Amino acid sequence: MSGVSTNYVMQSAVREAHDRGYEVVILEDACSALSEEEHQWAIKGLSRMAQVTTSDTFTFASGQSFKKLTDHITLTVTLIYLLQQNMICQYSGPAQL
Repeated sequence: MSGVSTNYVMQSAVREAHDRGYEVVILEDACSALSEEEHQWAIKGLSRMAQVTTSDTFTFASGQSFKKLTDHITLTVTLIYLLQQNMICQYSGPAQL
């Protein structure tokens, strides 16, 4: 699991998943809170019911790394943002010089 608001949203989601019998893995560097202190406090408490690791070391069952997936997602989101802001033009077709 990863997400924003480690000390609220993540805590609720992890507790719910744990209570339902799921084995939970938290990607600590893919979570955030308003302050580093709040984040660390939440991670410390959540580590009792979930495995805490980082995106660099996590690999999906399919063998794909989280880092590779997030790099792709980041690129896609960046391109969508740039398109929405008319900072780049949509392109389809062969390159023309």
